[in-house]
Amino acid sequence: MRLVSLRLEEWGPFKELELEFPDGLIGIVSGGSAEVKALVDSTNAQRLAKYQAIAAKNGTAVDQVQAVAGQKLIAGTPGGEYIMSASGSWQKK
Repeated sequence: MRLVSLRLEEWGPFKELELEFPDGLIGIVSGGSAEVKALVDSTNAQRLAKYQAIAAKNGTAVDQVQAVAGQKLIAGTPGGEYIMSASGSWQKK
């Protein structure tokens, strides 16, 4: 399984805005231009399509696939980058 992933260095001047959610999607901490929001929406749509395909193939719920993907993505997020905690608040890893 290859997840759609954009590491912060790929975001250039927007790198402080992109962060991982526990559900395997990404979000924006604050602000963000229309370009950043479009990139986030596109990335999330690609990820969600992949999660749906995996769920269908394995006969499981999409939210379960998202939870596993989120855990893996957050675990692989380098220190100093932001993640969303299970409680719903942004924190630096």
